Amino acid sequence: MSRLTDVLTRRPGWLLAAVALLAHLYGSGGYGYFRDELYFIVCGERLDWGYVDQPPLIPLIAAAMHRLFAPSLVMLRLVPALAYAATVALTAECARFLGGGRWAQGMAGLATLCPTRPASRSGSAVAASRPSMRIGRASSATVSGRWIRTAARSPPP
Repeated sequence: MSRLTDVLTRRPGWLLAAVALLAHLYGSGGYGYFRDELYFIVCGERLDWGYVDQPPLIPLIAAAMHRLFAPSLVMLRLVPALAYAATVALTAECARFLGGGRWAQGMAGLATLCPTRPASRSGSAVAASRPSMRIGRASSATVSGRWIRTAARSPPP
């Protein structure tokens, strides 16, 4: 068994993250620009330290992706798709840190992969709040899970 298949069978979050990335990249070119994407591209072309409604990082990324890959909506939406895939993987890793087996990791990743509301298209369009909220939640849950697991193994003072 190769190392890649070994990692994918032991940690199903990575496989689900790959599925999330491929699904978002496949579906991201099927419709036109989202109105916020056009706004972020324009803001990124006239970059400032801060805007009223978002920090400058999202416009900078949107403008850079638009400038490098101008006609491609798939490449414009690559960064949100990568952030969504990372969120799926981090959620599954959090379940592993909390002591869950492959089943628990897979269910946690699947619950993150499948949104509860059809309107939540996280990862399919460039938006200011989506990547930071998802990555922030998943990474804080992962760090908390690691802390809980470490504290459970160490003897009390």
